[in-house]
Amino acid sequence: MAWILSLNYRGREKMKKGKILLIDDDIAFLTITEKILGYAGYRVDTDSDPVAAIKRPDLGDFDLIITDLVMPQIDGIEVIKSILARHPHKKILVLTGNATIETAVEAMKQGAYTYIEKPVESDRLLRKIEEVFYFENHSDEEALLIDDSEIYVGESPEIAKVLKMVEKIAKVESGTLILGESGTGKEVIASLIHKNSNRRNGPFIKINCAAIPESLFESELFGFVKGAFTGAIKDTKGKMELARGGTLFLDEIGDLSLLAQTKILRAIQEKEIYRIGGEASVEIDFRLICATNKDLRKLVEEEKFREDLYYRINVATINLPPLRERSEDIDGFIGYYRTEFEKKFEKQIPVFSKEVMASLQNYCWPGNIRELKNVIERIYIFGEVNREVTLLDLPAEILNHDPGSLSRNENNMQYKDAKYEFEKNYIEKMLVKNNWNVSKTAEEIGLSRRNLHEKINQFQLNRGGFHDSGR
Repeated sequence: MAWILSLNYRGREKMKKGKILLIDDDIAFLTITEKILGYAGYRVDTDSDPVAAIKRPDLGDFDLIITDLVMPQIDGIEVIKSILARHPHKKILVLTGNATIETAVEAMKQGAYTYIEKPVESDRLLRKIEEVFYFENHSDEEALLIDDSEIYVGESPEIAKVLKMVEKIAKVESGTLILGESGTGKEVIASLIHKNSNRRNGPFIKINCAAIPESLFESELFGFVKGAFTGAIKDTKGKMELARGGTLFLDEIGDLSLLAQTKILRAIQEKEIYRIGGEASVEIDFRLICATNKDLRKLVEEEKFREDLYYRINVATINLPPLRERSEDIDGFIGYYRTEFEKKFEKQIPVFSKEVMASLQNYCWPGNIRELKNVIERIYIFGEVNREVTLLDLPAEILNHDPGSLSRNENNMQYKDAKYEFEKNYIEKMLVKNNWNVSKTAEEIGLSRRNLHEKINQFQLNRGGFHDSGR
């Protein structure tokens, strides 16, 4: 996935709100779009006559011109040519209703800055416009590649520092190591480096080293030839070969065995591999980015990670801070994921209570962004349309982390709700204490195993399986 960086880490309020001219024969579209852009802070003028628009004496006063490609009076390509003939450096964003690559490419060849397909979603159009003004206001040296994706990065000082490093690291091909806890977004940072590198047009190939069994790692990484082993019915390229011309991202490299580390080191040193069962060497050419949540320096000292590989992959290091160290970003992530899940579940949950927002802000988020996303998704799965989200909708671990959260809301709670919440939190806390051993927990709190199972089902306390000794 790519990144939309200008809205998020730079901050919308810091963007230049320029003057825009809209050219389209669709008057209804002009009216709606003018209101949307005006509300976003832009100065907007419209023209439904493209022939008259390209002759306007004030054409040079606009920072951006947005024009349709297909209009009855004059072709959009001619509009672009005419505007650029008078103002060669004018930024033009074209709208294409045909959604064809050919027309968009032709518009770009004629000098259009970028394009967007109709029907135009307001959020997507605003992102495109902010992209234009971002590059207008920042030098090439500091600008990161931006495109149409919907990934939120945050705007805290901590993430700004990370992104500054990304800008620098992307320009060189030194070994890069991204360090950070699980769920902090290491893969997305790796993707961002790729998108801003000279290899951006090549593939971004990722492999989770912790998720692949040792027996399959070599075939996954190096590929195999037909007949190399049972099930090898055709020649198959490995990840290193597939990454040719692009970037190979090895996530959780600290989980690799010493044998696997040795094979990787040899490959990147010699820039060639052999498929399993193959006799001919295969040249490899990729940028290598690695990530881990482990302390590799400590693993080197314990002789669990090769020192030569460590120095090979650790020329440039990015330390990705956990979410608890950049709490300014929590509101932004909540808003981003609310928008995502509103679309996914086609459900609007308009209000999060003040108590809920306070609890989300005060929670330590051991699972980081991934955990926050899961919490918001859970709210949208179980939440009711047009009902305020309250503390009762939050997982027990968040409420347990903030013991005062329930009492802050007790004046607004029915007795049965408070009783329900207390019992749910109590049972889950005892289960966690006993490592989810149902028999031991039931004995400790004075319930039968059967009754405790009923409570677990009632409160939906499913934590990925538990041990029930004696069952």
